[in-house]
Amino acid sequence: MERIEQHASFGGRQEVWRHASASTGTPMNFGIYLPPQALAGQRCPVLYWLSGLTCSEQNFITKAGVQPHAAAHGLIVVAPDTSPRGPGVADDAAYDLGQGAGFYLNATQAPWAAHYRMQDYVADELPALIERHFPASDARGIFGHSMGGHGALVTALRHPGRYRSVSALAPIAAPTQVPWGHKALAAYLGDDPAAWAGWDAVALIATARERLPLLIDQGEADEFLPQPPADAAPAAGLRPQLLLHRQLHRRACGAPRRRAARLIPRRRAVMAPGAAGARAAWGQCRRRSRHPPHHPRRIRTMADTWLPTLITDTPQQGFELAITLSRKGVRYTQPDPEVLHKLRPVYANDAHELTAASQVIALNFQTVAAANNYWRK
Repeated sequence: MERIEQHASFGGRQEVWRHASASTGTPMNFGIYLPPQALAGQRCPVLYWLSGLTCSEQNFITKAGVQPHAAAHGLIVVAPDTSPRGPGVADDAAYDLGQGAGFYLNATQAPWAAHYRMQDYVADELPALIERHFPASDARGIFGHSMGGHGALVTALRHPGRYRSVSALAPIAAPTQVPWGHKALAAYLGDDPAAWAGWDAVALIATARERLPLLIDQGEADEFLPQPPADAAPAAGLRPQLLLHRQLHRRACGAPRRRAARLIPRRRAVMAPGAAGARAAWGQCRRRSRHPPHHPRRIRTMADTWLPTLITDTPQQGFELAITLSRKGVRYTQPDPEVLHKLRPVYANDAHELTAASQVIALNFQTVAAANNYWRK
């Protein structure tokens, strides 16, 4: 096993490793975030992330911003590649089959069967490797997006008792019922639909022996989501809202098991947390920032010196400085307190906006922590 990347991140370390996989018969890469608690020798719960079509181990670890949350809650986060790769590995010209599109199953048909055994890899080989080489506890959660959401659901349902939680963002939840599912399942498993049922979450859940915490987070604007008639009554108990996946997994990895499943649609399509809301708030900010002549706009400039240094004595002081930086950034962007006051209801009760704000603080804290050498050792 070879470590090919490592980066300090929020007091922990983001690493990428390569190893020879017995399941796929190829080299496989995986990203792993080790929080400060793990670096100190504490055994930590592990969240396994499965990415969607065309992705590699890099997409989630570089774009999701999971590291500050994992550091805060003491979680190891593992993100494997989505398929075997290499010149000797079967592939297809289409994006939804072959390399980058392993569908987290064990292929039985040529030419795929030789290497495409991703279910064995993510369910058995990879967790055993993680628990052998890293300070991981036996508390596991699994989550993913799109094809990875399918993989997370199917993997948890096929291995009862192995995971404390499973979450899926806009998953391919019923691949036997959609065209691109038919394409992949037929190629990997053959033309007999009976062979497909074991890789369909909807079919598996009908016979599930375990009632584990489960979350499906589905955006209503998803172009692949069939829209109900305009006069259709909403399903009982469902309302548009957002649950943060880190909260669900933290609770599930440290608390007794509760309800079997929970389906929570969001008001927006799945995208970077807070992105749509941030754009909307910024648009409102711009529209409302026209001031009447009797209320002159005060322009703050960087000449208003208030930040002589980023150096602080303690991490807590550093975090407080990160909050100050975030607040100052908002005030420089929109200096009119009246507009800021009007915008407050837009974000105060919206989880998207609050998540976006916390991410800005986390990024500022990363800058402050780096300036203080994590912490002035």
